[in-house]
Amino acid sequence: MSILGVLVVVFAGMIALIYGTSYLEVSRYYRQATEQYTTVYWEHGLPGDDGNDGNRGTATPDGTNAAQSAPSPSSAPDPSSVPDGGTPPDGSARTVRTFYAAVFDDNGDLIDAAGNANVGVTDDMLSGTGTGIVRSQGLAWSDAVSITGSPRSVAYGVSGQWVYRVSQFDGRTLVVLMDNTIMDESMGTLMRNTLVFGAVAIVLLSGIAIGIARHIVQPLEAAHDEQRRFIADAGHELKTPISAIGANAELLRRDLSSGGASADATNAHARQWLDNITFENQRMAGLVSRLLELDHVESRGADVTSVDFSRLVSGCLLSHEPVAFEHGFMIHDNIASNVVVDGDADRLGDLASILISNAIEHGDATINADDDADPLESMPTVDVRLHVERGRAMLRVSNPGTLTEHEAAHVFDRFYRADPARSSSGTHYGLGLSIARAIVHAYGGTIVCDCRKTSTGADTANDVNTVTFTVTLPLSKHRPSR
Repeated sequence: MSILGVLVVVFAGMIALIYGTSYLEVSRYYRQATEQYTTVYWEHGLPGDDGNDGNRGTATPDGTNAAQSAPSPSSAPDPSSVPDGGTPPDGSARTVRTFYAAVFDDNGDLIDAAGNANVGVTDDMLSGTGTGIVRSQGLAWSDAVSITGSPRSVAYGVSGQWVYRVSQFDGRTLVVLMDNTIMDESMGTLMRNTLVFGAVAIVLLSGIAIGIARHIVQPLEAAHDEQRRFIADAGHELKTPISAIGANAELLRRDLSSGGASADATNAHARQWLDNITFENQRMAGLVSRLLELDHVESRGADVTSVDFSRLVSGCLLSHEPVAFEHGFMIHDNIASNVVVDGDADRLGDLASILISNAIEHGDATINADDDADPLESMPTVDVRLHVERGRAMLRVSNPGTLTEHEAAHVFDRFYRADPARSSSGTHYGLGLSIARAIVHAYGGTIVCDCRKTSTGADTANDVNTVTFTVTLPLSKHRPSR
């Protein structure tokens, strides 16, 4: 997931947390406020009453009659008169100015109401709304007759613009309504502001994050580009003098060869040095060629066409069989037919050749050697397999040998040689497997190396260590052109 995706997920999580927390807090406030208003009614009557209604058989939550415990009408505070931020009769800091109520008898007739005709909350509206709420909750007016001792809250919820609480006591049903229009609008405003300012913050933070990431990555990209330029420049710079050295050495050899009988021991030594010059020249030329090839694969890639990988691998095996025999190996192959991949035939041929040559050059030909057995049967084998697995072409090249975990992890590094004895001999430059990896990655594949014991029979003492290179490439969607 990208950095921007992570930021979007975090932002969405914060929005959900803020809105959820706010909603729970508002719901808690609604519940406490309606409960408070209900308690005020049972203790003091509805706002605007002269006190007589409150003494009309009204009981307090502790079970005593309001006529006995409630203060006189002149001393009982009117809940509707409590200012914003003031303290209602119970000492809490809840305002009741947006509350309305309707009281019904056990027949469902309205006997008292606290509304506000100036804003359209009339007694008829309260009666209809209260009746609808009680019926929607499946409550019965007559149930209030059996509730004595203390008021009982029987329903709480939201209906349209109202948050309501229904309580019953002593034959009466009280429906308290709280107008939540302003609160809903406030929540909507909160959500819109959070989304707008959050989106702006996401954009700003994304820009800052991208700028910081580019600043951090820029030195790494510069170093990588510099390294690739060095390889290309070094290859091109060395190519010309190497060609000149080769030409001069060949001319000198011809001059010495034309000396006839006068050529003596000095000439023989000169020829020996010239042979060394020619050898080193060829070796340097091979190194430069490998460097240029690696740069070409990594920086420019190759043309992509449908290639019959089976034919390429089989052709490489035919050309490598004599070399393998000279090194004491037999090649065992199992090549599936019609394995077609997308790539460049020359590059994929180089890939197969590099892996097979590496197995022959670095395999241990002394494993399983048996002087008493048939020499051909006792020769170790280089195993090459090509097949289709899980919709991908899979090439495995195995040879007897041993690699440590550290060597297997670095075997694809440039100029890395697991065998130091080969570091300055022949044409081993430590670039072949680097080129193979670059070719595989250029065509969307993978290449791995592992070393494990391979069973040779029931006797585990004869099990041998095997180094295996495994290449996977996407199969082509088209047949190769012939």
